[in-house]
Amino acid sequence: MLKKILRIFNFDHPLWMGAFRPLFFLSALFGIAVVLLWPFLYFKGWYVSGQVHSTGIVQAHGYQMLVGFILAALAGFLLTAIAEFTNTAFLSKKNALYLICAWLLGRFAFFVPGFAGAIFVALTDVFILFLLLGFVVRRLNWHYWKKHYDFVFGLAFLLVGVIGYHATHLKNNPSVHWLRVVSGAWVVLVITAMSRISMRMVNEALEKDNSDKKYLARPPRKHLAMLCVAIFTVAEFRQDSPAVLGWLALASSAAVLNLLNDWHIERVIFRRWVLPLYVVYLCMALGYALLGLGHLLGWSLGIESAARHFLFIGAMGVSVFMVFNIAGRTHSGHSLDTRAWVPIGVQLLLGAVIFRFLYGYFAAPVYFWLSALLWVVAFSLSVYYMAPIFFAPRPDGLKDASG
Repeated sequence: MLKKILRIFNFDHPLWMGAFRPLFFLSALFGIAVVLLWPFLYFKGWYVSGQVHSTGIVQAHGYQMLVGFILAALAGFLLTAIAEFTNTAFLSKKNALYLICAWLLGRFAFFVPGFAGAIFVALTDVFILFLLLGFVVRRLNWHYWKKHYDFVFGLAFLLVGVIGYHATHLKNNPSVHWLRVVSGAWVVLVITAMSRISMRMVNEALEKDNSDKKYLARPPRKHLAMLCVAIFTVAEFRQDSPAVLGWLALASSAAVLNLLNDWHIERVIFRRWVLPLYVVYLCMALGYALLGLGHLLGWSLGIESAARHFLFIGAMGVSVFMVFNIAGRTHSGHSLDTRAWVPIGVQLLLGAVIFRFLYGYFAAPVYFWLSALLWVVAFSLSVYYMAPIFFAPRPDGLKDASG
C-alpha cells in the first residue's frame, strides 16, 4: 500500500500526464471536505483554529470555496485549455508540482493562527494566480490574443480581488467586500470558459442530429454580459445606493439571459451535455435577478445570501462539476460518460441551490443541512467515477493532456 502511494510522486505515474488530473481531483475532495464541515461550524459551534477563527466562519467559508475550491479547478482547466487553444506546450510536470504544493500549503496554512497563517495563505494563492496569468500571457501572440484576451482580463480581475482581500485582512479589517469582487471575477471567468465549452458541446450535438446549423457564442453578447457583471461588482464594492445596485444587478441578469438567445437551435438544449451548461447561465441570471430585486425591495440579508448561492452553487458549482466531467475525460483520452451519474449529479446540485434558498427564506436548519448533503453527494460521485481515470494511463496510449 505504501509503495502504491509513493509511486504517485513519481512523474512517470499517469496522474502527472496533465496538471488538470491532480488539480481536478484535489479540488473535488476539498469541495467535499469544506462543505461537509460547514454545517457543524455554523450550527454546532465547532472551533477551528487559524484563519477560520480570526476572519469569522462565514468569511472563512466564502474564501475557502471561492479561492480554495474554484481556484484549483480553474488552474486545471486553464493549464490544459490554453495550451490546446494556442497549440503550445503544456505546463511541465515539475512546475505543476510546484503549483499543487503551493495550493496545498495555502489550504493547510488556513488553519495556522495569527499573522503567519494569514501571510502564507496570501503568498501561496497570489503566487498561483501570477503563475496562471503568466502561463496564459506567454502563450498569446497577436493572433491568439484577439481570441483569448478575455481570460487575461478575467484573471487580472480575480487577482485584484484576491490581493485586495489579503491586503485588507492582514490589517485585521473585514474583507467580505473583497470576496464580492472575487465572486464577480469568477462569474466573468465562468462566462469566458463556458463560451468555449458550450460551442463544442452544442455543435457536437447538432452534428449528431445531422444538422447543417452551427452555434456561435457571439462576442458582443458575451462582452455585454461580462461588462454588466463587472460594473455591478464595482458598484457593490463601492457600496452604492440600493437603487443603483438593484438596477445594475437586473441589467446583469438580462445580459446573461441574452447569452442564451443563440442556443435555441432545433431543441438542442435538451441534449444530455448541453442542458447542464444552459442551466449554468439560468442560475447565474436568476442569482443576479434575485440580488437586484433584493436591493430594490429591501429583502433580508438571509435572502441576499440565498440569492448569491444561485451564483455559487448553481452557476459556479455546476460549471466546475461539468468541467471535471467534460475536460477531465476528453483530456484523459476517454469519450464522454453516458452513465446516469452525471445528470444525477447536476440535479443534486440544483437541489442544493433550492434548499439553500429555502433556508434563506424560512431559516429552518434542515434546509441548510440538506443543501450541504446534496453538494457532498454530487461531488462524491465525481470523485468516485473520475478518480480511476485520473490515476490510470490513457487508453489511446498518449502521454500528455491532448484533447
